Amino acid sequence: QGKISQLTSPRFFLKINDQKAYVSDLASNSLSIVNPENYEVVGGIPVNRSTESMVLVEGKAYVAHWSGYLQAIKNNQVLIIDTETDALIDSIEVGVEPNSMVVDKDDNLWVLCSGGFDNEEIPSLWKINTQDKSVIKMYEFNDINLSPSNLVINGNGDELFFLNNNVYKMLIDDESLPVDPIIDQDGKFFYALGVDPQNSEIFLSDALDYTKNGLLYRYNETGSLLNSLEVGIIPGAFGFNY
Repeated sequence: QGKISQLTSPRFFLKINDQKAYVSDLASNSLSIVNPENYEVVGGIPVNRSTESMVLVEGKAYVAHWSGYLQAIKNNQVLIIDTETDALIDSIEVGVEPNSMVVDKDDNLWVLCSGGFDNEEIPSLWKINTQDKSVIKMYEFNDINLSPSNLVINGNGDELFFLNNNVYKMLIDDESLPVDPIIDQDGKFFYALGVDPQNSEIFLSDALDYTKNGLLYRYNETGSLLNSLEVGIIPGAFGFNY
């Protein structure tokens, strides 16, 4: 399944091919084009807004306009880039502050929106058909003060996971958001989430106070704790390289 990557990279870097990758930028109104072999910046794509999370589907890069900081444009767009021409060709309106995206086994795009730093609107999760850019379903959370984040998907592309203080799991065909967590926060502060694409083990980090070494927790696919260990300061992403 080529569309389900076995290497989960930080969402700010999107490899297009061996000679080209995109790097998103919170403080710039363009995407950087880099050569992943020598790390040279070889160009840019003007998009007139900041960018963050990115995914690749059938030659198109889907790029989230996450932050509205110092910008007059509302941050509720997913931009579509043609990776052959490196040009912005379209956009999809979603909820405010889309912070993470994944692609499921059917090539549908899932976009998790926090609702904004100042809780401008109710958080939402969007399921989008990448063939015609139509919204298949929009799920709303039940509290405007929530701030869900870290949407990830399993290796089969049919189970979603996200953080909302606790860890929640849902199937891509579920009609509603999950009510009960698969993993309870239980006094921890979950900062990053990853799911092993081969065995669906769940990895969580705790950044603690952001100044001392953080913690990593490893759970099995049903949410039972397997082990934990100390890692570096602010553990913010997981990669699984097979």
